[in-house]
Amino acid sequence: MVTNLLGGAITTLLRDGTTVLAMLCYLIYLDWKLTMLAFVVLPLMAWVVKIIHARSKATGALAYEAELNLVACVDNITRAWRVVRTFDAGEWERQRFERAGHYLQRAMLKSSATMSLMSPTSQLIASVGLAGILMMALIQAQSGQSTPGDFAAFILAMLSLLSSVRRLTDVSQPIVGGLMTAQGCFDLIDTPAEPDHGQRVLSNCNGNIKFQQVDVTYPGTEVPTLDKLNLQVKAGETVALVGASGSGKTTMVSALLGFVTPQSGQITLDGVDIQDLKKASLRKQFAVVSQDIVLFEGSLADNVAYAQPKDPAKLEQCLRAANLWAFVSAQPQGWDMAVGTNGSKLSGGQRQRLAIARALYKDAPIWIFDEATSALDTESERTVQQAIEQWHGHKTLILIAHRLSTVVNADCIYVISAGRVTESGRHAELLALNGAYANMVRAQATG
Repeated sequence: MVTNLLGGAITTLLRDGTTVLAMLCYLIYLDWKLTMLAFVVLPLMAWVVKIIHARSKATGALAYEAELNLVACVDNITRAWRVVRTFDAGEWERQRFERAGHYLQRAMLKSSATMSLMSPTSQLIASVGLAGILMMALIQAQSGQSTPGDFAAFILAMLSLLSSVRRLTDVSQPIVGGLMTAQGCFDLIDTPAEPDHGQRVLSNCNGNIKFQQVDVTYPGTEVPTLDKLNLQVKAGETVALVGASGSGKTTMVSALLGFVTPQSGQITLDGVDIQDLKKASLRKQFAVVSQDIVLFEGSLADNVAYAQPKDPAKLEQCLRAANLWAFVSAQPQGWDMAVGTNGSKLSGGQRQRLAIARALYKDAPIWIFDEATSALDTESERTVQQAIEQWHGHKTLILIAHRLSTVVNADCIYVISAGRVTESGRHAELLALNGAYANMVRAQATG
């Protein structure tokens, strides 16, 4: 779009700009005094064009933002149609869409009206100047200072000049439109890349993880999310992180994956500071199933073997381990069935099991399951847990769960509160302490 808009504008500038220069030279040759009179109106024309151009940019920016807002409105409704219908909010969303559409309409009208002012305003000023030049030319002709032929040649050249100037003023509209479109491109291009200062590559990872005095405070907050956190996960261990929402469990995972940089402290992987590792090398060691399931447009197999070569035997093994094989076998297309946008053709439990199968397929040395079985029924949860337990001692497993029945077999359970480890030990040991973990177990038992 930018190329088409600005390309046409440049063509017009080159074609009519050279014509304007040629006519100006010819007019100066015919009568330099009358030609200089034409330059009297140029400052006024430039001032008016500058004002209109500034307003065109402002209204164009508003129209661009209104268009993005309407696209976002449609995107939200498309993704959340179940919520919209559940809350019977169809009419409310229709009204919101209508308001966004009307706002875009008004913004587009203002932008078009402003841009349309450029040509008639400049033509009006040019006509006033032309009238003055004609009056002077007539006076000169009457006094015998110029011949009728000179007068006719001067007027024809002046009219040709004005015609080219009019087309040059019309070129302002595609230039402004092209610049507004280009701004969106440049905003994206100018977005800084993720910082990656690490130089080391971890070719063989055992899965030893250690948090040492780690502090994380998000911008705009004063209370640290992680406060002098100390925690160790040995290779092959199954470790559980439990605690109330907002205690810092997910931030620990984000810091471990390099999405959050601690203000102080150190996180090491096999004794290497993760800040010294390249981001790609660091994240290659992890397979993550998060609370927010994200699936991609394509087949079920494409999502399981995401960004990796497809191995039919491995696909089946992972689908069976995630308790999804019976569903896949019942589909006419098998694992080639389309999952829809973000898995819209699957149920919540099927989406979660598919995400688990994707993590299993990656076969990374460290697996992180952040509420991975929260949307599963008891039978599916048991099947998935059994599949995970098969890797006990072979993989480093980090389980984040509010449902404490899923972590009772962990080698070590860490209770996180206000960004710190308040209790740690096995299930029986923590129950014997009769502390925060025991209270959570009793609360869930009674609930």
